[in-house]
Amino acid sequence: MPEPLDARGGATGKISIRESRWKPLQPPLVTATNTTAVPNPVLGQMLLSAFRYALGRSTYITHDTVIWMRTYWPQLRPWHKQIHGRIREAIESGQAGMKCDVYEWRKILELPVA
Repeated sequence: MPEPLDARGGATGKISIRESRWKPLQPPLVTATNTTAVPNPVLGQMLLSAFRYALGRSTYITHDTVIWMRTYWPQLRPWHKQIHGRIREAIESGQAGMKCDVYEWRKILELPVA
């Protein structure tokens, strides 16, 4: 597809979402054993980083992060207590995002702490 042109006929450098190849994030593909090609220790660190980024944000990332965290909760075992604690603190202090974000974070609080 050709690049959009400005009023003088020059390329704008911008591309519309409609023209882009961007697709919204889909729920993770999960097997019955929750296996992934990413080594478990690396996956745990990646999920922990995503959690730290997402907590307190008011964007789509909260929902996506909660989906991944719930799917791979066993890989986060070393951090279960800290994750639950940070979520509780954020909710109590009003720093967990909007109501829809708090709703998502409460799903993590329902998960068992190992």
